[in-house]
Amino acid sequence: MNELSGLPDLQPGAYAAGDAATPELRVGILPFPEFTLTPLAGFVDALRLAADREDDSRQVHCAWSFLGRDAVPVRASCGLQVIPQEPFGDPSRFDYVVVVGGKLLAMNEYPEDALAFLRAVHEAGVPLVGLCTGGMVLAEAGLLRERRCCVHFAAQGLFSQRYPDIVPITDANFVVDGNIITCPGSIAAIDVATYLIKRHCGRTRAKKATNYLLMNADQPRLYLPERAYEDRLVNARRETVDAVRIMEMNIGEPFAVAKLAGLVNVSSSCLQRIFLDDVGATPASFWRTLRLDHGRSMLVDTTKSITAIAHETGFADSSHFCRVFRSAYGVTPHRFRAKSRH
Repeated sequence: MNELSGLPDLQPGAYAAGDAATPELRVGILPFPEFTLTPLAGFVDALRLAADREDDSRQVHCAWSFLGRDAVPVRASCGLQVIPQEPFGDPSRFDYVVVVGGKLLAMNEYPEDALAFLRAVHEAGVPLVGLCTGGMVLAEAGLLRERRCCVHFAAQGLFSQRYPDIVPITDANFVVDGNIITCPGSIAAIDVATYLIKRHCGRTRAKKATNYLLMNADQPRLYLPERAYEDRLVNARRETVDAVRIMEMNIGEPFAVAKLAGLVNVSSSCLQRIFLDDVGATPASFWRTLRLDHGRSMLVDTTKSITAIAHETGFADSSHFCRVFRSAYGVTPHRFRAKSRH
């Protein structure tokens, strides 16, 4: 029995009775407060599906446990809580230790005992994995100097300001640099898990996990209409693409271009120049076009009032929205909605 949590021990060799082998892949997972649920869930579920036959979920081929200084639940950004199952202890019992970060605002305080444990993991030669802003935790522990780190585009500006000696990568699902793997989060964490499963348990087990998770290209997908501006981003610079993704995340609350430039770690003048080169528009006008396009979709797909749509697309009021909409599309929002329903 584990004194930390009062739960049965989940040791590297814990597997169902009758199974004769130690798991090929043993992972310790350290979630930080306000961690994002999707990367943690995707990573663990891939291990779970690869670990046993069908959907039995026994820790046969893969084993994992949640780590912490004590049994106090760790809260995710969505409110879900995870109870640590094991104390930090000897890192050599794992093949990997995975750090899951979360909301940027929560990445300001780093418990020294957790950072000391990560340094001990590194010194023991056990590979480390940073999911989401877990890369920032590893950077704070001093383990990424002069290395490359995979960073979510929305965190790239802050990351570069805090850690100028680390090379941020925003155009990959994960980066392997020596014995450290970093990932920007979200469903890209499944790719990291698949990579580890393939290395330790074989291609067949990795394929089983991705099949169950519907991650294969030949699976049916929900049809979504193509966004016209995507074609202009194919050959655009990374800074332009990252800025557009931030715009998409802030349709209803646009802010100054200077702040946007800072988030992608370039000057305002540089962002203006590369936007004109890459998409033929200034950042401000491009952002306005995105907001208008979103408003146009809402006029067709919802019954929300013009005032509500104006608010949700970041315009001062309905009059402002109607004026800009008519200038862009040659018709008022009311007339556009009426025509779209005939």
